[in-house]
Amino acid sequence: MKSHMADYDAAAQDEVARWPGAQIVEIVTGRKHRKTVIGFGGNTPFVVSPATSRDTKRGPMRHCNDIRKVLRELGAVRNDN
Repeated sequence: MKSHMADYDAAAQDEVARWPGAQIVEIVTGRKHRKTVIGFGGNTPFVVSPATSRDTKRGPMRHCNDIRKVLRELGAVRNDN
């Protein structure tokens, strides 16, 4: 059975790939939440997601929205090609 967290991870990888210079440094799993640590320009902020997913339809999309917000705040520019 496929893990719902795999959907979050795949969506995050696809989103970060669209931002030149950005990368996922690590994913830290806690009891209730996971932190996706993103590296860009020497900064390593993190985006929080649930450790157990019940929102399988919109959860990964919302996670990507949070990633985009953090990268824009860091001054990254998205490559939509």
